[in-house]
Amino acid sequence: AQAYREALEGGYDHNVYPDGADCMYSSNRSISENRFAVCDIDQDGADELILSFTTSSMAGMTETIYKFDPASGTVKPELREFPALTYYDNGIIKAGLSHNHTLSEDFQPYSLYRYDEKNDRYEQIASVEGWQLSNSDVNYDGQPYPAEADPDQEGIVFYIMPGEEYAPDHPVSKKEYEAWYHSMIGTASEIDVPYQMLTPENISAIQ
Repeated sequence: AQAYREALEGGYDHNVYPDGADCMYSSNRSISENRFAVCDIDQDGADELILSFTTSSMAGMTETIYKFDPASGTVKPELREFPALTYYDNGIIKAGLSHNHTLSEDFQPYSLYRYDEKNDRYEQIASVEGWQLSNSDVNYDGQPYPAEADPDQEGIVFYIMPGEEYAPDHPVSKKEYEAWYHSMIGTASEIDVPYQMLTPENISAIQ
Protein backbone atom coordinates (compact mmCIF):
# COMPACT_ATOMS: atom_id res chain seq x y z
CA ALA A 1 0.00 0.00 0.00
CA GLN A 2 2.80 2.42 0.84
CA ALA A 3 4.52 1.84 -2.50
CA TYR A 4 1.28 2.57 -4.36
CA ARG A 5 0.67 5.71 -2.31
CA GLU A 6 4.19 6.93 -3.06
CA ALA A 7 3.74 6.17 -6.76
CA LEU A 8 0.55 8.20 -6.90
CA GLU A 9 2.02 11.02 -4.82
CA GLY A 10 4.79 11.27 -7.40
CA GLY A 11 2.17 11.78 -10.09
CA TYR A 12 0.13 14.23 -8.03
CA ASP A 13 2.96 16.28 -6.50
CA HIS A 14 5.69 16.09 -9.15
CA ASN A 15 3.91 15.03 -12.37
CA VAL A 16 6.13 11.99 -12.85
CA TYR A 17 5.43 8.30 -13.28
CA PRO A 18 6.94 5.81 -10.81
CA ASP A 19 9.92 5.31 -13.16
CA GLY A 20 10.61 9.06 -13.13
CA ALA A 21 9.29 9.73 -16.64
CA ASP A 22 7.44 13.01 -17.19
CA CYS A 23 3.63 12.68 -17.15
CA MET A 24 3.42 15.56 -19.68
CA TYR A 25 0.88 17.25 -17.39
CA SER A 26 -1.10 20.09 -18.97
CA SER A 27 -1.30 22.79 -16.29
CA ASN A 28 -4.56 24.25 -17.62
CA ARG A 29 -6.36 21.19 -16.25
CA SER A 30 -6.74 19.84 -12.73
CA ILE A 31 -4.39 17.01 -11.82
CA SER A 32 -7.30 15.46 -9.92
CA GLU A 33 -9.11 14.74 -13.20
CA ASN A 34 -6.86 11.70 -13.48
CA ARG A 35 -7.99 8.37 -12.05
CA PHE A 36 -6.52 5.38 -10.28
CA ALA A 37 -7.65 2.05 -8.88
CA VAL A 38 -6.14 -0.51 -6.56
CA CYS A 39 -7.53 -3.98 -7.27
CA ASP A 40 -6.49 -7.48 -8.31
CA ILE A 41 -7.07 -6.82 -12.01
CA ASP A 42 -5.05 -9.81 -13.24
CA GLN A 43 -6.57 -12.10 -10.58
CA ASP A 44 -3.26 -13.41 -9.31
CA GLY A 45 -4.17 -12.88 -5.65
CA ALA A 46 -2.37 -9.54 -5.21
CA ASP A 47 -3.62 -6.02 -5.82
CA GLU A 48 -2.29 -4.02 -8.74
CA LEU A 49 -2.28 -0.25 -9.18
CA ILE A 50 -3.97 1.15 -12.27
CA LEU A 51 -3.15 4.77 -13.11
CA SER A 52 -5.11 6.47 -15.88
CA PHE A 53 -3.38 9.75 -16.71
CA THR A 54 -5.31 11.90 -19.19
CA THR A 55 -4.46 15.51 -18.26
CA SER A 56 -1.85 15.76 -20.99
CA SER A 57 -1.71 16.02 -24.74
CA MET A 58 -3.34 13.14 -26.60
CA ALA A 59 0.10 11.66 -27.24
CA GLY A 60 0.87 11.64 -23.53
CA MET A 61 -2.32 9.96 -22.30
CA THR A 62 -1.67 6.57 -20.74
CA GLU A 63 -3.27 3.91 -18.59
CA THR A 64 -0.73 1.75 -16.80
CA ILE A 65 -1.07 -1.36 -14.67
CA TYR A 66 1.63 -1.46 -11.99
CA LYS A 67 2.62 -4.39 -9.81
CA PHE A 68 4.53 -4.18 -6.54
CA ASP A 69 7.85 -6.01 -6.72
CA PRO A 70 8.81 -7.21 -3.21
CA ALA A 71 12.40 -7.93 -4.25
CA SER A 72 13.12 -4.31 -5.15
CA GLY A 73 10.43 -2.65 -3.05
CA THR A 74 9.28 -0.73 -6.12
CA VAL A 75 6.35 -0.80 -8.52
CA LYS A 76 6.86 -2.03 -12.06
CA PRO A 77 4.58 -1.71 -15.11
CA GLU A 78 2.76 -4.79 -16.41
CA LEU A 79 1.03 -2.94 -19.25
CA ARG A 80 0.92 0.62 -20.57
CA GLU A 81 -1.57 1.65 -23.25
CA PHE A 82 -3.80 4.51 -24.37
CA PRO A 83 -6.56 4.91 -21.75
CA ALA A 84 -9.32 3.16 -23.71
CA LEU A 85 -9.15 -0.20 -21.97
CA THR A 86 -11.82 -2.80 -21.34
CA TYR A 87 -10.92 -5.41 -18.74
CA TYR A 88 -12.44 -8.90 -18.81
CA ASP A 89 -12.57 -11.47 -16.03
CA ASN A 90 -10.82 -14.11 -18.14
CA GLY A 91 -7.56 -12.12 -18.12
CA ILE A 92 -8.13 -10.42 -21.47
CA ILE A 93 -7.75 -6.66 -21.98
CA LYS A 94 -9.11 -4.90 -25.05
CA ALA A 95 -7.07 -1.78 -25.77
CA GLY A 96 -8.56 0.74 -28.17
CA LEU A 97 -6.13 2.77 -30.24
CA SER A 98 -5.89 6.52 -29.78
CA HIS A 99 -6.54 7.19 -33.47
CA ASN A 100 -8.46 5.35 -36.15
CA HIS A 101 -5.92 5.19 -38.96
CA THR A 102 -7.81 2.45 -40.80
CA LEU A 103 -10.20 2.24 -43.74
CA SER A 104 -13.21 1.74 -41.48
CA GLU A 105 -15.15 4.66 -40.04
CA ASP A 106 -17.44 2.55 -37.83
CA PHE A 107 -14.96 0.00 -36.46
CA GLN A 108 -12.39 1.21 -33.96
CA PRO A 109 -9.07 -0.68 -34.22
CA TYR A 110 -7.78 -2.33 -31.07
CA SER A 111 -5.28 -4.73 -29.58
CA LEU A 112 -5.98 -7.69 -27.29
CA TYR A 113 -3.75 -8.63 -24.38
CA ARG A 114 -3.82 -11.70 -22.16
CA TYR A 115 -2.29 -12.01 -18.72
CA ASP A 116 0.59 -14.49 -18.72
CA GLU A 117 0.63 -15.88 -15.18
CA LYS A 118 3.95 -17.69 -15.64
CA ASN A 119 5.84 -14.55 -16.66
CA ASP A 120 3.60 -12.19 -14.66
CA ARG A 121 2.94 -9.81 -17.51
CA TYR A 122 0.50 -9.07 -20.29
CA GLU A 123 1.24 -10.48 -23.73
CA GLN A 124 -0.25 -8.97 -26.87
CA ILE A 125 -2.41 -11.61 -28.56
CA ALA A 126 -3.34 -9.68 -31.66
CA SER A 127 -4.30 -6.35 -33.17
CA VAL A 128 -7.44 -5.91 -35.25
CA GLU A 129 -8.61 -3.40 -37.82
CA GLY A 130 -11.29 -3.25 -40.49
CA TRP A 131 -11.86 -2.05 -44.04
CA GLN A 132 -15.30 -0.73 -44.94
CA LEU A 133 -16.17 -0.69 -48.59
CA SER A 134 -18.36 2.40 -48.08
CA ASN A 135 -15.28 4.25 -46.84
CA SER A 136 -13.05 3.38 -49.78
CA ASP A 137 -12.98 0.84 -52.58
CA VAL A 138 -9.17 0.89 -52.68
CA ASN A 139 -6.59 0.83 -49.90
CA TYR A 140 -3.67 3.20 -49.39
CA ASP A 141 -1.64 1.24 -51.93
CA GLY A 142 -4.38 1.47 -54.54
CA GLN A 143 -5.37 -2.18 -54.22
CA PRO A 144 -9.09 -2.94 -54.63
CA TYR A 145 -11.43 -4.00 -51.82
CA PRO A 146 -11.01 -7.79 -51.31
CA ALA A 147 -14.54 -8.84 -52.23
CA GLU A 148 -13.50 -12.50 -52.17
CA ALA A 149 -13.04 -12.21 -48.40
CA ASP A 150 -16.58 -10.83 -48.04
CA PRO A 151 -18.75 -13.61 -49.53
CA ASP A 152 -21.86 -12.42 -47.65
CA GLN A 153 -21.39 -8.88 -48.98
CA GLU A 154 -21.37 -7.31 -45.53
CA GLY A 155 -19.36 -4.39 -46.87
CA ILE A 156 -16.55 -4.88 -44.37
CA VAL A 157 -13.56 -7.17 -43.92
CA PHE A 158 -11.24 -7.53 -40.96
CA TYR A 159 -7.52 -7.99 -40.40
CA ILE A 160 -6.54 -10.06 -37.36
CA MET A 161 -2.79 -9.71 -36.89
CA PRO A 162 -1.20 -12.06 -34.33
CA GLY A 163 1.18 -10.91 -31.65
CA GLU A 164 2.78 -7.50 -32.14
CA GLU A 165 3.04 -7.93 -35.89
CA TYR A 166 1.45 -5.27 -38.10
CA ALA A 167 0.72 -6.88 -41.46
CA PRO A 168 -2.80 -6.21 -42.77
CA ASP A 169 -2.58 -8.62 -45.69
CA HIS A 170 -4.97 -11.45 -44.76
CA PRO A 171 -8.57 -10.16 -44.77
CA VAL A 172 -11.34 -12.25 -43.23
CA SER A 173 -15.10 -11.99 -43.37
CA LYS A 174 -17.32 -10.54 -40.66
CA LYS A 175 -18.47 -14.07 -39.76
CA GLU A 176 -14.88 -15.28 -39.38
CA TYR A 177 -13.96 -12.23 -37.31
CA GLU A 178 -16.93 -12.72 -34.96
CA ALA A 179 -16.02 -16.39 -34.47
CA TRP A 180 -12.44 -15.43 -33.62
CA TYR A 181 -13.58 -12.70 -31.22
CA HIS A 182 -15.90 -15.11 -29.45
CA SER A 183 -13.01 -17.56 -29.09
CA MET A 184 -11.06 -14.83 -27.30
CA ILE A 185 -13.77 -13.24 -25.13
CA GLY A 186 -16.33 -16.05 -24.96
CA THR A 187 -18.70 -15.56 -22.03
CA ALA A 188 -16.28 -13.38 -20.07
CA SER A 189 -17.72 -10.36 -18.29
CA GLU A 190 -16.34 -6.85 -18.18
CA ILE A 191 -14.71 -5.93 -14.88
CA ASP A 192 -16.11 -2.82 -13.22
CA VAL A 193 -12.82 -1.22 -12.24
CA PRO A 194 -13.16 0.77 -8.97
CA TYR A 195 -11.58 3.98 -10.26
CA GLN A 196 -11.13 6.94 -7.94
CA MET A 197 -10.11 10.48 -8.74
CA LEU A 198 -6.46 11.35 -8.13
CA THR A 199 -6.89 13.47 -4.99
CA PRO A 200 -4.73 13.65 -1.84
CA GLU A 201 -7.64 12.27 0.20
CA ASN A 202 -8.10 9.22 -2.04
CA ILE A 203 -4.36 8.58 -2.22
CA SER A 204 -3.88 8.72 1.56
CA ALA A 205 -6.86 6.36 2.06
CA ILE A 206 -5.18 3.47 0.23
CA GLN A 207 -4.95 0.49 2.59
